[in-house]
Amino acid sequence: MTGHGDAVTQRGRGRPVTRPPPPRSPIDRARDVIAGRIEAEFPDWKVAHGLYGWLAIRPGDGLVIEATSAPSLAALLRIADGG
Repeated sequence: MTGHGDAVTQRGRGRPVTRPPPPRSPIDRARDVIAGRIEAEFPDWKVAHGLYGWLAIRPGDGLVIEATSAPSLAALLRIADGG
């Protein structure tokens, strides 16, 4: 008798079976484009959209900035960068 774990391993030929991530929605793809544009303007920052708005992290020092809109985030990044 094989358990569920054995069946998963057998199907994967010794490797764990993983599912591909679900396709990104059109709104998520649009947010990716906006984040890419902000990152192009501020190359020292990594930008993402979360549940409550926009988030930017500067990997060099770990500074995190959050904003409710992309234009607000860009303005705050200008201030953080001293400009």
